Amino acid sequence: MKGSFKAKVISKRFLSDDVFLLKLREPIIAEESLPGQFVNLRCSSIYEPLLRRPLSIYDVEEDNFLLLIRIIGKGTKLLSLVREGDELDVLGPLGNPFPYRMYKNPLLVAGGIGIAPLHFLLKKLSFPILLFGARSKSELYGLEDLTKIARVIPFTEDGSEGERGLVTTRLKEFLKGHDVIFACGPMGMLREVVTIAKDVGVPSYISLEERMACGFGACLGCAVKTKKGYKMVCKDGPVMPGEEVII
Repeated sequence: MKGSFKAKVISKRFLSDDVFLLKLREPIIAEESLPGQFVNLRCSSIYEPLLRRPLSIYDVEEDNFLLLIRIIGKGTKLLSLVREGDELDVLGPLGNPFPYRMYKNPLLVAGGIGIAPLHFLLKKLSFPILLFGARSKSELYGLEDLTKIARVIPFTEDGSEGERGLVTTRLKEFLKGHDVIFACGPMGMLREVVTIAKDVGVPSYISLEERMACGFGACLGCAVKTKKGYKMVCKDGPVMPGEEVII
């Protein structure tokens, strides 16, 4: 059940200079959320900036839900300044989740901040394999916590953690025995994931990121091209079958 709610800030914890975890209390959103869904968050109480920010649900803890946020502009900078006890206007939960109940042995692939929707998904699975890639160790957000809920294979472009190279380097090898790929990350990574999945004959589902205004398909601002015509990331996604998306 999606709706507009006032969510109370419970805590804020920085994982790096520009990435932080925001914990918000709103029982209905926490109860209704599924892995892959998102919320549209108003950044201030004065309607400036005007547009909400779409943020993947990183985790749910009882009546609370968590968001992994990177500071990239005015809106996310304002969110980084909120204090415990503040209230934020939240629309959600929105979008389509990962269809994880349809498969027995998924392989998860994340790139950098793309770990956000996959963290929540990991907790619904039985210690799955996660290929987690980033430019360097500092961008493997929450790596220590992730090792408690998944078998994490880290990749870094500079070799500072795990294997040196792109996260897709050994994807075909790790795919053996898996019946689906769930992925989120940079568009270049997703393109490679989809290509490899097609080559191997395994379905893939990718979580897309686009600029959104309304969050429920009215403004048409987050259209992406698919084999079935243009679809709205907020309404038809953000999780879509990889083989359908033209990227």
